[in-house]
Amino acid sequence: MLQPFAALATRLVIGWAFFIEGIEKCRHYATLAEYFASIHIPTSYVTAAIVAGIEVVGGACLIVGFGTRIAAVVLASVRIAAILAVYKAEVLAAIRSADADILNVTPVLFVMFLMWLVTYGAGAFSVDRMFFAKYDMRPRT
Repeated sequence: MLQPFAALATRLVIGWAFFIEGIEKCRHYATLAEYFASIHIPTSYVTAAIVAGIEVVGGACLIVGFGTRIAAVVLASVRIAAILAVYKAEVLAAIRSADADILNVTPVLFVMFLMWLVTYGAGAFSVDRMFFAKYDMRPRT
């Protein structure tokens, strides 16, 4: 009964966070590209543009619930790459200590919520649901 509201709230919060982060990355594109170069990410200017675009478009898709599962997988991939590139030491330290500190790393929480959206979908209040209902394209099991 509450699942549609949980999906809506998750989509809105996570989608908005990605959308805003993507806009900020677009606004500070050169700084982001230089940062990527400083942590040895290849083709930093191209990578910065791709990451910013994915976050803006993916965040918008989550907000309206359009292609939610696909958007969530792509955004989770970007977050996992960020974890490996930027937060690797923090995550490895949390894993080694066998402590719940891994949940203090914000990108890990984002990935967890995105995987929830991949698993359960956009919910009743979404473009996905309206589209599937109109064309009766529900996944068959």
